[in-house]
Amino acid sequence: MAAKARAYMAEHPGVGYQKALDELKSPRSWSGPYPDRPEDLPSWLKALGIADINTHDFEKGWAASSATNSLRIPIGYVCNDPDPDGQRIRYTATPELAYLDIAENRVGGSGPHGALHGMTGSGLTYLEAGLVGGLAVLHGPDKARFLLLDGQGGTAFHGFSRLPHTIGNYSRLRENWELFNEICQGIAGEVARRRALLARFSAADAFSYRKMREGDPQLPEMPALVIVAHNLLDRKAMEPKQASVFDTVLDVGQAAGVHLVVCNMGHSEVVPAEWAKSWTFGISMKTVSGGWSRAVVGDDSAEMIPFQIARLRCDGSESGVRTFVEFDVEELVGDEPADASAKAIRRLIARMAGPPRPCQIRWPEQG
Repeated sequence: MAAKARAYMAEHPGVGYQKALDELKSPRSWSGPYPDRPEDLPSWLKALGIADINTHDFEKGWAASSATNSLRIPIGYVCNDPDPDGQRIRYTATPELAYLDIAENRVGGSGPHGALHGMTGSGLTYLEAGLVGGLAVLHGPDKARFLLLDGQGGTAFHGFSRLPHTIGNYSRLRENWELFNEICQGIAGEVARRRALLARFSAADAFSYRKMREGDPQLPEMPALVIVAHNLLDRKAMEPKQASVFDTVLDVGQAAGVHLVVCNMGHSEVVPAEWAKSWTFGISMKTVSGGWSRAVVGDDSAEMIPFQIARLRCDGSESGVRTFVEFDVEELVGDEPADASAKAIRRLIARMAGPPRPCQIRWPEQG
């Protein structure tokens, strides 16, 4: 903060230190400066190993990934911070990729649970789309399944129902607590099913069970279940039975192979301290809440970054806090007309679209 204030003072002669701090914290600074993106940066699709979206063999990539425990994906470009001496004021993306592995710590990941946060306009929904889309490209539906929960209008995961990984994609849940109750019952039932299988076959956790299943494919499956909740999990607004379901997920999810990613856009909700202590990774885009920045990445740094920049905190083998520039998941692909269908994320979903793989549990009808 002090270095940025000095840099601001150097650019604005006559401005004092406190005035510089006030200006940096002002809403006028929220929209910029945007990070520099050199032209030689690989696109999001190329970062995922896709040279040609029209011919890419997703099944081949899924088969190669199936033998590993990793759930690692690229999430953006490692970023050079502004020079503390004021020589470089803007953040600059580098060709080096930033990665996140939501697999458990015991197998080299930074999971199983974490949080994504950012104010409106920061780029959070792009980050969420990149997270789910990246997992879908690099890890097949036999390895990872998605349960996508949106408390609001449904734009966060629009179209993701078409992925064969998706077992449920629900929106406007803050307006339909009855449906949310059914979903919570479904989550509780799936966790109970997994724990029963572990007990029945004397497996210590989901990884041990999957190794056992390699020798006996007739055993019921247990892919990773990734629950991504957007602007939904406000503990104060939830009923106790609903909150207890997510308490259980955070408590036993590591053994049962269930991951929870809490995504919050805005700053009105109180940081859920009971859950924050279970987050083993966190990404914060621009935020106006020091409390959320500290809860997600461990310091106040996300208050001062511009839009499209993120701070990443990881436990495990890739521990520490890094700064990165998020991918543009809506970049235009190919020579087609510049409409929504030409955006990278839409082309990706269209290419992977297919009937959902069989699921052990029946979920409520999707809204």
